[in-house]
Amino acid sequence: MNPALLVHIQAHLDEDLSLDVLSAKASLSPAHLQRTFQALVGETPKNYVARLRLERAAFRLLIHDATLLDIALDCGFQNHETFTRAFRRRFGMPPSSYRAWVRTQAHQRPETVTEQPDDAYSISETKIRRLHRAHLAFIRHVGPYEAVPDTLFDSLEDWAINQGLAGPRIWMGIGHDAPGTTRPEHLRFDAALVVPSAFASRGPIGHQVFEGGEFGVTTHAGPFVTLPAAYAAIFPRVTQLPKHQLIGLPAVEIYQTSRVNARLQLNVTDICLPVVGSGSVSSSRPPSRQESQRRSGKPTDRDAAPGTMSAIIDGRSQCEPHHLQLPAPESSPAGARRCRRRTTPTSDASEPWVRTRHGAPRPLAEMLSASRRPGC
Repeated sequence: MNPALLVHIQAHLDEDLSLDVLSAKASLSPAHLQRTFQALVGETPKNYVARLRLERAAFRLLIHDATLLDIALDCGFQNHETFTRAFRRRFGMPPSSYRAWVRTQAHQRPETVTEQPDDAYSISETKIRRLHRAHLAFIRHVGPYEAVPDTLFDSLEDWAINQGLAGPRIWMGIGHDAPGTTRPEHLRFDAALVVPSAFASRGPIGHQVFEGGEFGVTTHAGPFVTLPAAYAAIFPRVTQLPKHQLIGLPAVEIYQTSRVNARLQLNVTDICLPVVGSGSVSSSRPPSRQESQRRSGKPTDRDAAPGTMSAIIDGRSQCEPHHLQLPAPESSPAGARRCRRRTTPTSDASEPWVRTRHGAPRPLAEMLSASRRPGC
């Protein structure tokens, strides 16, 4: 299965994704696509699309105050009635009841996020930053986030060498699903590398475009195993940022390293959660993909030129720790675990800058806290 088709589905959930449309996109007959898709993905195209739409809707019911109709239309349903019937079949209750229930659960203490000592990691302030549009080479992992191997990044490195790609690497991780809504075996994570331009997908390595936009960005320093706890602390911050609204997913991670290595005790990772200015839309409904592209003016490909971290995040050096108190040079990497700094969220959209379900839903902090780390 060409990864490009899965990327197309993810980016167009609010549009027509019938079997005829998808088969034309894949240049296959409908019958052939049906057989191939089910064999490789484990679901029919219809069931796969329906699941992604319902999971997106469930997450937005948690974090947005939009009307049920707005959420239904934004997630690809034609009307409120169709959406309500499908949602009840999947989650066992209508959307209005689910919204009230999950928000009550959101204030409870998540039980599945492993407690970390106060000195296990450090996180910076959360600030609003703009990430540039970029072309990505990626390998998709489907399954529990904690089971993502860092060998995926090694495979991308080998591919980049074979393609003759020079210069420093910009490594990214993209988590598409919320663990509290999507079953662990269906969670999707893309290990990604910024590349100069589009290319033909071949084998497990596909091409996708990261559209960029405004993100709430927090820098994490420490071992990857502490990232779930960091997400649990960061997610409530972003929901409280003044003048901005959390869109939801995907969660984007930018790894400030030349090569991803989960065994290191000191990894520096920019955790980026997508947001939109609260005054940029006329209602509480999150902007659609088309609205976001119109407002952004569709940045040109030169914005994505790799080579420095500023190719992704405005005005930030790849090696700059960005408001982190890191250990002195003579201390060991584990020394980063001595300082965990919690600060109040700030919003500074003008300052230039640099770079992360089925069954019963889980509490709010956990919805993003399980966003996995390579090789954990």
